[in-house]
Amino acid sequence: MKNRWPLLLVALFLAGNLALGVWSLKRTPRIAYVRSQELVYGYFGMKEAMSSFQLEQEGWKANMDTLTTDLRRNMEALRGPGSGGTDRSQNEDAVRKQRDDLARYADAMEKKLQQKEQEMLATVLGQVNSFIEQYAADKGYDMVLGTTDEGSLLYGDGAMDITEEVLTALNQDHQGAQP
Repeated sequence: MKNRWPLLLVALFLAGNLALGVWSLKRTPRIAYVRSQELVYGYFGMKEAMSSFQLEQEGWKANMDTLTTDLRRNMEALRGPGSGGTDRSQNEDAVRKQRDDLARYADAMEKKLQQKEQEMLATVLGQVNSFIEQYAADKGYDMVLGTTDEGSLLYGDGAMDITEEVLTALNQDHQGAQP
């Protein structure tokens, strides 16, 4: 019986070390990163949002072109031979008002487009961030970092880069039509 004690102590020591090793492996955080810009701009939802935004921009530009053409036509009419006096003065006032209205419209549309762009980006980034949160939980990642051109991640081993797999899963999850 005395000869078994050292053997039993070694077995207990090895079992304890094995348990400690397994525990420490489970406690080691799983960290990965994604190339944020590639992920966002490769996402079908972003492509759809950008396409819709471009249509709005084209509509705004068409309206601006029409208003600018009308203003030019009215300015040309003032330069040409025409009635003088009160009519010319009224036409000049009308052109000045039209030019001021066009400038105000352009400013308002520029602000509106900037706001729409910010809203679009916020919506898409919200979708991407929600998806990554769920994806990380499902795959057992404790942390997913995002790289930016500003250098938030200076280096990452390529084995930790999950951009392509996340982008593929994100686009498969996307409910909209593919571009």
